[in-house]
Parts: sequence; C-alpha cells; structure tokens
Amino acid sequence: MIMNKKGSLADVIYGPAKILAIIITFFICFYIWYSFTTTFDNTLYSTLSDSGKLAINETVSNVSIGLNTIDYMMPLIVVGLLLVSLIFAFKTGASVIYAILSLILWVLALIMSAIFTNTYLQVDQTLNLGTTLIISDFLMTNLKWIVLGWLALLSIVIFSRNKQEQEMLSSSEAVFK
Repeated sequence: MIMNKKGSLADVIYGPAKILAIIITFFICFYIWYSFTTTFDNTLYSTLSDSGKLAINETVSNVSIGLNTIDYMMPLIVVGLLLVSLIFAFKTGASVIYAILSLILWVLALIMSAIFTNTYLQVDQTLNLGTTLIISDFLMTNLKWIVLGWLALLSIVIFSRNKQEQEMLSSSEAVFK
C-alpha cells in the first residue's frame, strides 16, 4: 500500500485539514474535561471526605496535566506530516511542465489555509481555549505561513529530481516487485 503512495502538492491541503481536525477535536475534549471538573468541583466536591477530596484533586490534576502535554505534541504532528509528504513527493517527482498547474494548487492551498484558520478562530472564539493551549493556537493562527513553507519545500523536492535519481529509485523499486 505504501509503495503506491504518490506525493503531490495536494498534500498541503489535506495535511492542514488533518491538523485542523486534530486540534478542534482536542479543543472539544479539553472543553468537556474542563466543564466536567468545574461541575464536579461545584456540586459533588462538598460531599466528599478530606481523603476523598485529596484523591480526586490528585487525579484531576494528573489528567489536566496529561491533556495539556498533548499541546506540546502538535509541532511533532505537523513536522511528521511534512516529512511524510516530502518523502513521498521525492519518490514521485514531477516534470517542470506541471509547474503551471502547481501554481493553481498553490493558490488553492493558500485559500484553504485561510479557511482553516478562520474555522479554527470561530471554534476558539466559542470555546476560548487559545490562551490555555498556546502552541496549538500559534500553529493554527500562523497556518498560512506554515502552508507557504510546506508548499515551497514540496515544490523544490518535486521539481528538482534529476534523471539519475529517477533511475536509482526505479531500480531500487524493481527489487521489491
């Protein structure tokens, strides 16, 4: 299945869409957890004994710390998607003839990154978690620059492969067939 994966400039549209979905899902989960702990503190916490309060406080604190550490994983997800995209793009390659078509995809990717950023800002305005999850907020508000860099790197990799590299890749893939 991986042998048939082709890299393309469309990866720059699908990658940020996946990042947006992950971050919005994470924001919703974090909001639900925050609402649960607030409700729990206000209603059930007063009926517990001191040892129960201590155990609940420790558990809630540990889960909250665990959820906050997911925010530090977001750059790794972005870099991972970028590396996979670059590797498959190098494997695929493209002729310079397709450069004009790639410009259309550049425009589409930048428009989609603006849409993804606006979608994120609407969700953040509703949930108001951007100040808590700083790294995710930074990534999503600067998504157009991330996409622009991703496009530049991907274009360089796709259009810079020469005939010798093509023959080397073809011969190494022939071994696995």
